Amino acid sequence: MWPCSDFPDLYVQCRLYSDNKPLSPVYRTAYKHFHKDWTWNEWITFPWKLSELPLNAQIAFTIYDTAGPNKLDIIGGTTFRLFGKRG
Repeated sequence: MWPCSDFPDLYVQCRLYSDNKPLSPVYRTAYKHFHKDWTWNEWITFPWKLSELPLNAQIAFTIYDTAGPNKLDIIGGTTFRLFGKRG
């Protein structure tokens, strides 16, 4: 799958949404070269408290592979709601 290494250099982008509109700029993890596994152990802090977000807020994550200079490949991603039906 990845020709150069068993553990390619990946990073994660995340963003908050509400009503399919962005609530935040894109935040991303720092670049990290992986040797044995993919462990970021890094916090991403948004400038809002949970109580300030709308009940339909979602967070989206996208995982990128740094495939070369100025070349990124999307590996995968997901989006999920931050609050349940009862808030």
